Amino acid sequence: MRNIIFLFALIYVCVSCEKKRVEINGFPVKILHGGSSFGIITPDGNVLIDSLFSGKPSIVVNQVCVLPCGNGMFRLCDISKVPMATSSRRFIQVGNFIEDVTIAQGEKEGPFILINKSSENIAVIDSYRGVPVRVMHNFRDGLALAYTENQKYGYVNTRGEWVIAPEYDFACDFSEGMALVGMADREGRIAYEVIDREGQNVFPVMLTNCRLQGVFSCGLLVYKDLRQHYCACLDKKGKTVLYLPAEIQEMTEFRHDVAFCLTRNGIGVVDKAGKMIVPADYDDGEFINSERLALKSKGKWALFDFKGNRVTPFIYDKIYPWSHANRVFVHQDSMDLLIDETGKTVSTAYPFELDWQSLETTSPIVQVFYRYPLPETVEVPESENTILSVKKPSLPRKERIQAIDTTSPFYQEAQKVLKNGFSETDSENRRVILNYMEHFRMSYETKDIDFLEQLFSEKALIIVGTVVKQLPQEGHYLPADQIRYNIKTKQQYLDRLRRIFKANKKIEVRYSDFLIRRHPTRPGIYGVSVRQAYSSDLYSDEGYLFLLWDFSDETAPKIHVRTWQPRRIDDQTLLPERDIIHLGSFNFE
Repeated sequence: MRNIIFLFALIYVCVSCEKKRVEINGFPVKILHGGSSFGIITPDGNVLIDSLFSGKPSIVVNQVCVLPCGNGMFRLCDISKVPMATSSRRFIQVGNFIEDVTIAQGEKEGPFILINKSSENIAVIDSYRGVPVRVMHNFRDGLALAYTENQKYGYVNTRGEWVIAPEYDFACDFSEGMALVGMADREGRIAYEVIDREGQNVFPVMLTNCRLQGVFSCGLLVYKDLRQHYCACLDKKGKTVLYLPAEIQEMTEFRHDVAFCLTRNGIGVVDKAGKMIVPADYDDGEFINSERLALKSKGKWALFDFKGNRVTPFIYDKIYPWSHANRVFVHQDSMDLLIDETGKTVSTAYPFELDWQSLETTSPIVQVFYRYPLPETVEVPESENTILSVKKPSLPRKERIQAIDTTSPFYQEAQKVLKNGFSETDSENRRVILNYMEHFRMSYETKDIDFLEQLFSEKALIIVGTVVKQLPQEGHYLPADQIRYNIKTKQQYLDRLRRIFKANKKIEVRYSDFLIRRHPTRPGIYGVSVRQAYSSDLYSDEGYLFLLWDFSDETAPKIHVRTWQPRRIDDQTLLPERDIIHLGSFNFE
């Protein structure tokens, strides 16, 4: 939908369990009347057309949208004014107005700034005690998460003041007045706690071998016990108050006091008492608003109420999981429509066309902003935070490809998924790989050993190649055995990584030449090949990374093999292409 360098996190801010409600006032559309132009459709079906919309506007949040104005720059537009008011000031990135201020950046490598709806500066957020701020989230619960150059997390208020100093090695966005944070010891092990808006400890997290969702919703923090394989919830005092039935393998956060859950039979809906209110017989599910949710069966969507009653037939090809004023965007019989909560079509002034790819890969609310160096990919974190050890569970619904920039190493493979007509299962698996690979790369930069611990299978094979330099023999610079391969177990590899993470303040990993291949005869087996450039305070290299993915358990894909080979044998000699490890290098029989 745009080449904006900020990214949208998959966060639902507009939920009934939160006090603050973010108002979505309009969605960008292409007007199919008297030519093709851009406009904004409001939740009640009113279509706004203006000469200002020379390019596609953003989603309208609290009456303000973002308009492209050329050369990769953007400006604000207030649709509540007549005529619409557009600021003259331009930004290289600017956020939605969840609060009365938002985060922006005027130029590349410039500082983050807080601006109001008139594009006026409120504060400059450049550094904390001389340490530059590299990443910021937009506001949540009145506070914005910030990440500094020395890899610490803190929080800034709407006046640009550091209300919680950047001292944490792990942090999530605030929700319902609380945030999950963590401090690492010398071995890289993180002790988690929940803090309030003043940074005071509310309770320590006493769980072990569990995956936390990261944010409170409807008063609960969902987690999964990875040893005993059950889902449960903590309350705001740190006490486990809900254990879900054993058949529930995964679950989402609660919204409107219910959550989607996954069993062996499919996806259903469970309430805060642990009662299944919608049987787990469906392929996918989405929250729509406080009155409706959507479920998918055999490729079609239908609306349901929160008592499990089906309100419409299964007739919709697509459905957009954001609704206000009891209106829902759907795609049916090659047409985009706006329907009410009963399924009745709402008339609009003009026929319109939604950009479904943009809607399905972005959420209209919380952005994450990067400052020097800019990331190669416009990537959407899976969880409500950028720390990957606390992440949203991957239900086997249609995985959304994260918003990927054309310069990203993942772009070509993402386009194949969108255009090449793979089978549904194959497409979903490739989407999971695309979404996980940027997380995999970032886990080395953020030193997230917990994420790698979960991703590698217990019997993972780690193969690392190193060049063995010897004296010339019989006219040859090196003998035939030029590269020595060291084989490590998962634990040996992770122990070595912990030492590397501890010894290096900064690690950077970059990918190129990314390729996904599916095994022709073994279902669920994929090979991922990528060229990797690695640099740290003490060491740098460039080579070929290969990962063998296994989707036998769709809810928890694993990496069984990781190999790395140096790109060059010496200063003049590249590793021969025939020697580069790929999917065909392994015998599965």
